[in-house]
Amino acid sequence: MKYYEEHYVEYLSSAENKPLHPKINKIYDKFSEKFDDLNNIILYGPTGVGKYSQSLDIIKNFRLEYMTEIVKLSQEMNFFIFEDRKYSEIGAIFKNQYEGGIYQVESWSNLINFHLISGDSNVKVYQNLERKEKQGGLLVAQMSNHNNFITPEYTQKVVKVAQDNDSICGFISQEKIAGDNFLYLTPGIKLDVNKNKDHLDQRYKSISEVIINGGTDIIIVGRGITESSNILLETLKYKDLGWSCYLESLKTY
Repeated sequence: MKYYEEHYVEYLSSAENKPLHPKINKIYDKFSEKFDDLNNIILYGPTGVGKYSQSLDIIKNFRLEYMTEIVKLSQEMNFFIFEDRKYSEIGAIFKNQYEGGIYQVESWSNLINFHLISGDSNVKVYQNLERKEKQGGLLVAQMSNHNNFITPEYTQKVVKVAQDNDSICGFISQEKIAGDNFLYLTPGIKLDVNKNKDHLDQRYKSISEVIINGGTDIIIVGRGITESSNILLETLKYKDLGWSCYLESLKTY
């Protein structure tokens, strides 16, 4: 336990000396505030979840009051709200999608993400908006499904856009791709990658594969939790294993 505690403090200390995006510092602060020892794994609210991710356009009968309640919970339980919208339109359309419509994402989200298939105009618009202190963007640099059209060359172009825009704090990716100044969030995670396969195009990876081997920071779990017969128990399993893998990854930091 002493090894992990010393190296965790060392890791946080080194992070404080890097020119990190304010959003990343906020997340490191959460890690620091919640860390006591191996028996107090990360506790964000009653389930131990630090980031609430959603895709609003699959919610039936959406009402803005729904998000008002989620925002209240995020303030009470200290978690971020990530709208997994994957904005991919040109700048003018993105601005309307983000600020207006029935969702009004700008008014309540902490994190949003972008596809750059149309170029970087949507990111430039976001860069110039008057964002709140706790708002930042993520770029989709790699995907978890079979036969997607993302190439290594495309990924490097995405990295360059992130480096040129300080509104971007990280990536949706399968591995660490641009050093320690960004956050890396990885989807396509399951506890048992060989059980209940997608039978479509999803390629599942294990938590240890992406955190320990790939160097990513945060796992994105969908059906591994939502299709479970006990959602709370399954969430805690992912949280505990995710945190233990994160501590293990510090050995090579």
